[in-house]
Amino acid sequence: MPRGMLRLLLLVLCPVGALWSPPPLFAQQAASYDVTSNWAGYVANNAYYTGVSALFQAPTPYTLQRLGVTASWVGIGGAESNDLLQAGLAVVQEGPFFGYEAWYETLPTASRHVAMSIGPGDWVFVDLHELAFDLWQVTVVDGSQVFQRRIRYASSHSTAEWILEEPALADGRLLPLGVVTGANFANMSAIANGQHAIPTQLYPRPSVLAGPFGKIKAAPTEIGPDGSSFSVATS
Repeated sequence: MPRGMLRLLLLVLCPVGALWSPPPLFAQQAASYDVTSNWAGYVANNAYYTGVSALFQAPTPYTLQRLGVTASWVGIGGAESNDLLQAGLAVVQEGPFFGYEAWYETLPTASRHVAMSIGPGDWVFVDLHELAFDLWQVTVVDGSQVFQRRIRYASSHSTAEWILEEPALADGRLLPLGVVTGANFANMSAIANGQHAIPTQLYPRPSVLAGPFGKIKAAPTEIGPDGSSFSVATS
C-alpha cells in the first residue's frame, strides 16, 4: 500500500500525561484480515467510491518517546491502486511534548498543512467527496474552525479507507509509531456507487499494522453496533 508522506509540524505543544498501563491490542475475531507495514483500520472495496468521511478523536500519547508519530485519516484509492486522496490529523511527540496537525494529501504530492488549532481529545470531522468528475472537496472541522478546499485529482475511485497510519518520510522511511490512547473513529460513512452507506453495509476488510517478525503494533477493534465506529490500539 502506498505510504503517506506526512510533513511534520508541531503546533500546540502539550506535556505527556501521567504514564499508565496501555490497553491490550484487540484480538481480531474476523476470519481474515490484511497485514500491512503501516496501516491499521478498515478498507472497503468492490464499489465505485466518490466520498468518505468520519469523526476522529485526537489521540493522546501515554508513554515517553523520543519521537512518535500517528496519523488518523480517511481516503479514496490507494489500497489497490497507486492513487490516493486522503485527509486527516496527526499527533507528533518529541520527548515529553506533543502537538497536532491537520492535513490533506494527493499522492504523489506531499501533504499540505491545514491551519487549525487541535487539542487532545478533540473530535475532528473530515470529509472527502467528489463534486464533479475528478473535482473533489476536502472539509476539515474542529468546533468552530472550518477548512474547505476544492482540488482536482485523478482518482481510481477503487476503495474507501478509515485508517490509523505509521507515516513515512518522502523517501519512504517509516517514522516511529506513536503509542497513543483515544484513537477513536465515529460517524463513518462513504458514497458507494452513488449511495450513502455506513461501513457495515460495505463489508470492509480489517487491516493490522505489523512490525518486524510479525509483531502487531496497531490493530482495530471490531466495528461497533452502530455500524460506523471503531478504535485502534497501538503498542
